[in-house]
Amino acid sequence: MNLEVNGRKRGSIMKIKAIFLLLILILIGSGGCSMKQKRENKEEIILNERQKKILAESDLPIEYEELGYTQQKSIIAIEEMLQAVEAKYGMEFRYVGYILPGPLNEEKLVVCAMDGYDSIDSFSVTREMVDGEYVYTDEYMCVAVRDAFSSYIETVIKTELEMQHVKVFSSIANTSLEYVPEDYSEMEGTVWGQVTVFLDGGVYSEEQMSEFTLTLKDWMKEHDMECILRVVLLKENILPELNRFNYTDYFKEHCLKDIYTSIS
Repeated sequence: MNLEVNGRKRGSIMKIKAIFLLLILILIGSGGCSMKQKRENKEEIILNERQKKILAESDLPIEYEELGYTQQKSIIAIEEMLQAVEAKYGMEFRYVGYILPGPLNEEKLVVCAMDGYDSIDSFSVTREMVDGEYVYTDEYMCVAVRDAFSSYIETVIKTELEMQHVKVFSSIANTSLEYVPEDYSEMEGTVWGQVTVFLDGGVYSEEQMSEFTLTLKDWMKEHDMECILRVVLLKENILPELNRFNYTDYFKEHCLKDIYTSIS
């Protein structure tokens, strides 16, 4: 009897162990399938050639999986912001720099037109999340209208104010324009920044400079141009050296006969 009972007990125990082992195998199998499915369902991100070029120029790996978490986020954000500004203006831009969003700064991408110069034609693109969607802002028009604005002021000076030996350069802080107008008078009251007018000191005197400055200020006020005006009287033979890349180098004392600055 005892042998029969003991045999039954051992048989029951073996069945329980077999069932338990079977459950473990099922769980392991299903868990493995689940992990495999997650790996298969994970989206593979393939970077485009522009993204790879940006990474390579920064001495970073060009494969997404080889990047750190912050680097992955950044290269995706850069491409999203580039595509947004390109879609807005229907033209291609190139990457100059990127700043991650943080407690003390907003997310910012610095770009430039393909035929532009980093030193003078770069502008920023920013974005923020509003109601679950990104809202983008940019400063491209400040760059786009700059040369046209300078040309407009210089043309007025030479035709209406009859001062021929001048050069005009501008920096635009803000504009409400969404395009570069063919009619330059549309920039009146729509562009704000700084206008710098250089006069040839070999042709004009300090007295002529003062009279010209007052006349130009009156014209700008009459045409609703709220800009910082700077009039510079250069020494003789210096004016031909100036261009849009180097004009800020000529505010030095050895180049000047006189200088005037005001907010018109």
